[in-house]
Amino acid sequence: MLPVLIIYENVHDSQVLARERELFSRAFPLDNDDVAKSLAAFVESLGSLLQEIFRPRYIPINDICVIADLIDTLRNQVLYILYRSFTFVA
Repeated sequence: MLPVLIIYENVHDSQVLARERELFSRAFPLDNDDVAKSLAAFVESLGSLLQEIFRPRYIPINDICVIADLIDTLRNQVLYILYRSFTFVA
């Protein structure tokens, strides 16, 4: 009985991993030469979310210079994370 359960769990895990890989490849298509172009839809939706929902609720800042500094800091952090992830893959 135990070997059957182990085999079943391995099959189930491999199916789950295959579905997660498929979902990831649809959200972040890396077969394209231009990675920035493939991530454009994701970045635009994230920007919309930050603009419409997140910013008014959690960042009650009205000074444009402070907002610009915050955006610059976030942009640099995102670029650094992307750089690290792509140099790790390559």
